[in-house]
Amino acid sequence: MIPARRLALASLFVASIGCGRSCRCEPGERTYERLDAAVRVELVRKDRWTSGRVAGWETEVFIRVATTPPVERRISCSDADLAEDETGKFVAWRCKRSSRKSDRSWNVLRLRGKGHAVAECHATVGTGDTPDFEKIEPLGRATERVLDCLTEEPRDPEGVWAELARALE
Repeated sequence: MIPARRLALASLFVASIGCGRSCRCEPGERTYERLDAAVRVELVRKDRWTSGRVAGWETEVFIRVATTPPVERRISCSDADLAEDETGKFVAWRCKRSSRKSDRSWNVLRLRGKGHAVAECHATVGTGDTPDFEKIEPLGRATERVLDCLTEEPRDPEGVWAELARALE
């Protein structure tokens, strides 16, 4: 006879797999928000099924900027305000649903051309409804905030250092 505890765990496991595949979670990408100004900016969610020791859905949310080649920046929240400047050199985002005061500040993606970009967390563009791109500091003075993005947003540290060095050349 199967112990009740094992039966309950097996039932829970089978139910979670069945629900994960049929509860409207489908693999692929979905665009949630889009800006079409100087450059097209999209907030995209990518879902995929993972297997292994603990099978389940993996979700990544990122900002995609339609440059050639495209720039993608993974972010840590699933719902964000988006903005861009008139020239298409700066794209800003911040999380919408957050109780932390630090999340009301804007983060800026500085587009550098040819698929290169540098992200600056808590940029000096204010905390209002729209960022004031006139207040943004030169990259040389924003290095500390660029490095802050290593701890706040999921990102490859070597990639950030290489991109920062390329931008400051």
